[in-house]
Amino acid sequence: VIQQISLPSKENTRIHYRQLGWSTSQTAVTPEYALGGEITVTEQMINAGALDLYVTWSKYYIGQLVENVTDIDGKKQTGYVAYICGNNDNVKAKSSKPNSNWTYLIVSKYGANRLTDVTWSNATFTDAYLPAKAEMETIITNLWEDSSSRQWKIFSDGSSTSSNWDYYWTATADDADSSKAYYASVTTNSNVTGTYAGLVTSTKNKTETLKAIGVSYIK
Repeated sequence: VIQQISLPSKENTRIHYRQLGWSTSQTAVTPEYALGGEITVTEQMINAGALDLYVTWSKYYIGQLVENVTDIDGKKQTGYVAYICGNNDNVKAKSSKPNSNWTYLIVSKYGANRLTDVTWSNATFTDAYLPAKAEMETIITNLWEDSSSRQWKIFSDGSSTSSNWDYYWTATADDADSSKAYYASVTTNSNVTGTYAGLVTSTKNKTETLKAIGVSYIK
């Protein structure tokens, strides 16, 4: 008699969404079973003769503007989804909140919550966090490519000129030198004319002034 059913560990693919797991409901946004997990067979399942499972897709998608949501700290946030946390993802382990229960990393929308030209020690938000180094890499990778909307609102000061897409603090200090911190550079992409690319480069002195963007975490 089969007592356990092993589920596939490989994610199904859907553009900009992620598979969070499996569910017996077609419309579920919270999975009942994890990727690579197991189902304990019950007498009810045996009597039914069949068990229908559906892919549980993420509620939000990469790049989506999420407005007026409550984050894991109980604060209201509006921003762009930069990352969807899957099963045992490394970015969560390296996050500035690795042990918290979050699924989506969002970046504050361009506007009043975005700071510019501040030193590292002052690059803080009252309602958002500076991204950790791993998170900044993810943000740039997932959001920089849309030069017509998301990229402009997140990395620009309101102008589409390349001179204003420059350097942004991350929250992770360089372990080798406590006087410096990592920063991200958003620059013209020389490989593709008319687009911009991002890179988390080494360090800047904390006494220098760079721009800052904030991130938040939602379930």
